[in-house]
Amino acid sequence: MLHELLLALYGCPGSVIQQTQSGSLRLIDNLPFISPSEVPLINRLCQLGAHYIRFQDFIAERSSYLDSDKQTAGLYAKVFSDALDNCLETYRARLVDLESELIADPYLSLNYVQCRLEEFQLLFPALSDLLESIERSNARGTQLMEKIVHRMPCGLPSAQSAFDALLQRCNRLAYRQIGDWMLQGTLDDPYSEFFVRLVDQKQQQQEQQKKPTAAVPGAPNATTAAADTSSIIVSTGAQKAELQFSLLPAYLPLTLAQRILFVGEAVRCFGLNESRSSAFLAELERLFLPRLETLADASQFDLLALEEFVADVRSHVTEQLWRLLMEDYSLEQQLQAVKDFYLMGRGEFYLAFIDLAGPLLDKPPHRMLGQQLRACFERAARAVGLEDDQALKQFDVWFDDSQAAAAGAGGSASDADSWSRVGLKFKHGWPFHLLFNDDILARYCQVFRFLLTVKRVQLTLQRSWAAQMIAKRGCRNSRVNSAALSKLEPHFLQRSRMQHAVDNLVYYLQVDVIDSRFNALITAARTQRDVEQLQVSHDQFVTALTAQSFLHNRPVRACVTQLLHSCLEFAGLLRNSLDSQRVDLDSLLQRMTALGQDFHRQTWHLLGMLTGLQAQSTTYLNQLLLRLDFNRFFSTAKPAALIPLPPHLRQTDAT
Repeated sequence: MLHELLLALYGCPGSVIQQTQSGSLRLIDNLPFISPSEVPLINRLCQLGAHYIRFQDFIAERSSYLDSDKQTAGLYAKVFSDALDNCLETYRARLVDLESELIADPYLSLNYVQCRLEEFQLLFPALSDLLESIERSNARGTQLMEKIVHRMPCGLPSAQSAFDALLQRCNRLAYRQIGDWMLQGTLDDPYSEFFVRLVDQKQQQQEQQKKPTAAVPGAPNATTAAADTSSIIVSTGAQKAELQFSLLPAYLPLTLAQRILFVGEAVRCFGLNESRSSAFLAELERLFLPRLETLADASQFDLLALEEFVADVRSHVTEQLWRLLMEDYSLEQQLQAVKDFYLMGRGEFYLAFIDLAGPLLDKPPHRMLGQQLRACFERAARAVGLEDDQALKQFDVWFDDSQAAAAGAGGSASDADSWSRVGLKFKHGWPFHLLFNDDILARYCQVFRFLLTVKRVQLTLQRSWAAQMIAKRGCRNSRVNSAALSKLEPHFLQRSRMQHAVDNLVYYLQVDVIDSRFNALITAARTQRDVEQLQVSHDQFVTALTAQSFLHNRPVRACVTQLLHSCLEFAGLLRNSLDSQRVDLDSLLQRMTALGQDFHRQTWHLLGMLTGLQAQSTTYLNQLLLRLDFNRFFSTAKPAALIPLPPHLRQTDAT
C-alpha cells in the first residue's frame, strides 16, 4: 500500500488511489486492508500528488511556449517553469529516499511518511495558489515577478525560500534585459515581455491615423488620439522607446523605471553616433557590468542596490550626453537659433516678413496661401541677408487651415483671421529630440503667434506715426488738408498712448521675459552637466515664456488680445484718414474715438488684473506695471474720461 501511495505522490495514480474529475487524488472506499483511521491521513498525503500533477502540467505547458503563439508565451514563462521544476527536485529526491527507506525497513508506518513529507504540506498549497493567480490573470513577462512577490508567504521559511528561488531566477532575466538596455541601448525581448519596448514610429502613426483624432494647436497638420495613460514615450530615430505600465512590477517604483527608460534612450543616442559609440559602450561595460552581475546573482532582490546602480549609470551617461550636445552639436547655437526665429530675436527679419506677407494675410485664406507664405519667408531672408544662414534653414513657415488653431493662438474663435494661423516649424535633427518634443514645439508655436501679433501691431502703429509726421510737415505725399488735420489732432495723442503701451509690452516680452529667461537657460546648460536637468530647465524656460506672456491666464490674455485689436484697427483707420481724400472722415473719426475709449477701458482692466497678480507674489510683473503706468495715468483716470469726443462730434451726439 505504501508503494501505491509513493506512486500517487509522484503523480502516477493507480487502481487504489484514483484521480477525480476535479483533479484531486482519493483513496477508493471500502478497502478491507486499510484501517478507517488511516483513510484521512492517506487522502491528505494524496493532495501532495494532486498538486504535483498540476505543477507538472503547468511546467510542460509553459516550457513549450517558446514555439507557441499564445499570449503568455515567452522567456519569462520558460525561466519560471524551469525554476519551479528545480523547486520540485527536492520533493522528488525525498520520494526516492522514502522508497529506499521503505525497501530497507518494510515496517515503517504511514505516520513516518507523513512526517517526512510534512514540509511540503505548506509549500505545495502556496505554489498552487501562485499558479492559479498566474493562470487566472494570464500573467506574462515581468508580471510573473509581481505575482511571486504578491503571493509570497510570510512566516513559512521553507515556502519563502522556494519563492525566493523563483523570484531570483526571474530577476536574473530582468537584470539581463536591464543591462542590455542601459549598457548597450538594445533589447533582447522577442516576446515583448519587458516593461520597455521599441515601437516603429511609422507603424504607430499609421495606426493612430485610423483612430478618431482631434486637432492639436501649434503643430502643422498635427493630430493626437485619445490620451494613452499606459505608456511614457521617448523617441530616437525611427523607433520609440515606450514604458508600459502593464508590465511594470509593482515593487519597482515608477521613477526608477523612468530613469531606466531615459538611460537606455541616452545610450541609444550614442549608438547612432558611430565615432563615439564603440568606445563609450566599452567604457560602460567596464564600469558597470560587474556590478550588474553581482546584483543578478544575489539571492534576494535589493531595491536600494538597484536604485543606486541606475543612479550611477544615469549620472555617467547624462554627463557624457551633455558633452555630446554641448561640444559636438553646439547646443548653445541651436538654442540661439530658436530664440532668433521662434522668439523673434531677429527683429529685422520679421519686419521684412510682415511687410511681404501682409497683403496675403489681410485677405481671406485660400489653398495656395501656405506656399505663398513660404515664398515670402525666403524673400524676407534674402532681403536681410540671411539666405545662406544655416540656422534659418531649420525653420519653415506654415499656415494652419484648421479653425481650431485661432483659439489656441491667443485669441477667440471669432478672431480666427489668417495672421493667427501662421506657425513656424522647427526641423531639428538628432540628438535634439531630447529637448524639442512635440509638446515643447507646440508651446513655442503659441508664443511665436503671440509675438507675431504684438510685432505686427507695433509696426502698424509706427507706420501710422510716419504718415502722421508726413501730414503734419506738409510734405508732397500728404493728401490731408489743414481742416482735416485739425480734426485728427486729438487722435495723434491717442496713437502715442497706444504706441507707449505696445512698445512697453514688446520691451517687457523681449527683455524682461525672453532675454532674462534665456540667459538663465544658457547658464544652466553650461553648468548643470546633466541632460535630465537640462530637460527640466528647458521645460521650465518654455513654461515661463507661456506663463509670463499670459497665454495660460484667460482673462488677461483676452484683455491683451482685445487691446491689441483696438490698436491695430485704430492705426489702420488713422493711416487711411491720412492717406486718402475719398473717405468719410466723420465716420472714421467717430470709430477711432470709440476704439480709443475701448483701448483705455481695456488698459484700465488690464492694469487692475496685473496689479492683482502682482499682489500674489508674481514679481515679474513689476517692470511691466512700472513701464505701462509709471505716473499712474491709466490707473487713476476713469476710462470714459481719458479721451473726450472731439468738438465737431459733440454737437452731433447732442442732437
